Parts: sequence; C-alpha cells; structure tokens
Amino acid sequence: MVGLTFALLPITMMMMPKVTSGDGVISTPVLRGSSMARTTSVSDKHPLAFVYFVDRTAGAALRIQMMAEVEGVRLNFLLDSGSSTVGLCNGTEADGTPIPADPTPPAGTLTPYKAAVHYGAGCHGYNGQVFLGTMSIGNTSTSKLEYVVMTSHVGERGNACGLPGPGSIGAKRFNGIFGIAGQGLNFACKSSALWPGQFFSSTCLSLLEDNDNNFSQLVECFQACKDPTCNGDNLTLHSDAWTKFPNPFQQLLASQKGANRLQFGIHWSGGFGEDSGMLFMGDSATEAVTVYAQSEVVEATMTFADNRNGGGFWYCTNITGYTAFSDGKELSGAHVSFQSPLCGTSSVENIVDTGTPSISIPNQTYHAVERHFEASTLPVFIMIQIAGPQGNSDMPLEISPTLWNLNRKLYFIDGTGSGMLGLPIMLWYKYLHFDISNDVFHFVPRTANQLYQVEQQFAALQRAELR
Repeated sequence: MVGLTFALLPITMMMMPKVTSGDGVISTPVLRGSSMARTTSVSDKHPLAFVYFVDRTAGAALRIQMMAEVEGVRLNFLLDSGSSTVGLCNGTEADGTPIPADPTPPAGTLTPYKAAVHYGAGCHGYNGQVFLGTMSIGNTSTSKLEYVVMTSHVGERGNACGLPGPGSIGAKRFNGIFGIAGQGLNFACKSSALWPGQFFSSTCLSLLEDNDNNFSQLVECFQACKDPTCNGDNLTLHSDAWTKFPNPFQQLLASQKGANRLQFGIHWSGGFGEDSGMLFMGDSATEAVTVYAQSEVVEATMTFADNRNGGGFWYCTNITGYTAFSDGKELSGAHVSFQSPLCGTSSVENIVDTGTPSISIPNQTYHAVERHFEASTLPVFIMIQIAGPQGNSDMPLEISPTLWNLNRKLYFIDGTGSGMLGLPIMLWYKYLHFDISNDVFHFVPRTANQLYQVEQQFAALQRAELR
C-alpha cells in the first residue's frame, strides 16, 4: 500500500487486493520467542533494493524493489507480500505527459483471460490481459506462469509503475508489481465476461495530488469506486465465476530442491539502493535466521490456508493485544485486547504485508504514546502481543522521541487499529522469515545500535527535505 497523507484525512492506498468474503494482558516489555545463534553463512540469495520512493500522488514511502525476468526481459518490480498477481506496466506518466514502457512488456502465450486487480478500498489498481510465460528470480526459473500486462492503471505510480520523484533515495523506475502471496488471491476472468469495475476518476486523483482536504468530496470519491464482476458475480475469495491461477512465486518456491522449499526470507541492511536487501528462498531462508540473529527471535504463528502447495491467501498473524511502556511502567490507557480477524475473510488485515508502508495499532495505544511524548523525552516500547507456536510472544517496537517525531511525518505507525504489519516493521526487525510449510514467522530484531543508525538515516532524509 501507499500512504496518501492529508492534514485532516490520513488515507492509505493498500497493496492488499480488494475482495469480499464468501462465507490477554501484556505484562512486561521483554522479548519472548526462540533464540537462534549465529552459526553459518548463506549462499543462495537474491539482491533486493530497499528504497525511499517519492511520488506526487502516493507521497513518500519505504519500498522494496526486486529485479526478476519475464520471458527473458529483466524488469524492476515492487515486491509485495500482500497480493498474488504479477502485473507488468504498459507505461506511466509524469505531469500529464505519457511515458512509454521501458522495456516493453514481453508478450508470452496469450490466454482468453483478463484480470481486474483492485487494491485496498478498491479505488486504485489495474486491468489487463493475462499471458503465460517463463519467470526467473536469480537462478530459480519456471515456465508457464501467469502474468498480466496492464492495459490501464489508476493510482499505481509508486505502487507498481512510475518514475521516482524528487527526494527519492536509491529508487529506480517501477516496471510492475510482483505479488508473492497465495493462489487464493490470483484471480482472472474470461475476457468476454469481465466488467473491470470503477477506479478513482481523474477529478478524484487531482484532489489527492493537490492534498485537497474537502472531506465530503473525498468520501464521494471512495463511494464511487465499484468492484469488478465476472459473469455478473462479484469478486470473492470463494467465487466460482472467477478463475484462480497458481501464484508464480509459490510455483518458483516449489520448483527448488531441498527439504523445506515453501519458505522465504527478506533481509534489510538498513540502507537504501542496490544490494541493501536480500531475498532468500527455500532452505537458505532458515539458514539466514541463524546468520542474522544476535538476540532472541520473535516467533509467531502463521495462518496461510493451504500451506502445502502455496494455495493460501495472505500471510496472516494472530495478534492478541497491544500496550506501551516507558521506564518500566505501562502508559495509562495504552493496553488494548485485540482479536485478529480470521484469515480468508473480507475483514482480514492482520497480515505481514511488504507492500504496505505502515504498521496499524489501536487508536487508544497510539494516543497514549502521543500523550507521553508531549510531556516526556524518555523512550517508549510499543508492545504487540502475538500468538506463537509456544504461546504468546511480545514484539517490541522501541520508539525514541526522534523516531516518534519522524513518525508524525512519515506515518510508519498509524492509529487505525487494523492489525496490519507493513514494511516499516523492518525498521525494528532486520530479517523476516516466512516458513509456509511449518506455519510460522520468525522476526529477527536489530541491535540497539542498528536501530539508531536506521533512525538517523531517516532523520537526515527529513532534514534534507526541509532545506
């Protein structure tokens, strides 16, 4: 997702696809979970670029860019764990001027299907033709995988398409989006039966670009958006009218050798630009946990649905509560019990989503932290209680006054309370391990010094923008 920020109305455009449903107390700020020692080096890895991408409509956001090949053409993708479709841009625009695709999207084997991918509230996304072709990430390659070449897109600059704007750091042009969630979200429809729905109008996009705070007009913009239909049926997670294609990333994972192929991991060094991150696939993802762990690892239960063949939905967590501490004392009003929605329902947002540039905590917890920093310069630990295989784990987010002040501008953490764990979780956790076969996440924390270095990097960014 991309954060669109207004003085009166914070709005977030999510990368999680828009579909509808077809059907305890935290005591102390202590890390719990399994402890893994540093033991080995990892050879099977694929470079990623963590970037600071600035766009007039989408605002500024932390993003992951990944190079992959489709039909032998090397393309720069947004890596998105909150969606499942691989979409290739057919061009972009800047200041109203069309800019052709570069390189031209490859035409593989044409299918009789089209896709209409709506993200978040359903107001931005793309429509396009479905093809089959060969895809490669590093040395891992598989043929006859489904991808979409966009024929039109709305609000995708900085999401899946577009050139980085002034102030961007380490970013290159997006050629598309590479969704790495499950088959259950990868929908298409026979071309003759598809109605693509309605995205934001050009007038609504202008309101967003101009930071117009006319609340009633913005509400009307969202209400005007319409979901796509196939043979007249709405897109649902369990729809019979829509066709589900196997997710290309899950197919690439399954094609590898090794004891546990259905797993991957994402590492961020804390810097920006080429080689600032790494993607690990298969057995190497487990090895990387031991390489990067320098303290206790937070272990959390994953719900993915059909985890044996990659046929699930989102990478869901089970969050049970939130609170915040400072100087060993719980902040007044900070504690909130939380019930995560079931994975595979329309209300689910408790997912680990690398395409979303924010972490969503309850409004009550958020305002308790805000009140604290209005009166104190002592750091705060926001504690997320999350269910794990051996019981609850506490996931701490240490917040200094400097980081909270940055958050007021960059919205790493918001108070919407959805339970979303977006990409900024990697400010605190340098390695995310998605073990699909064993239904578990591992979050490897940064050291205090590593967190301070990331914080200072963003502080320097903000100082540069103010000059």
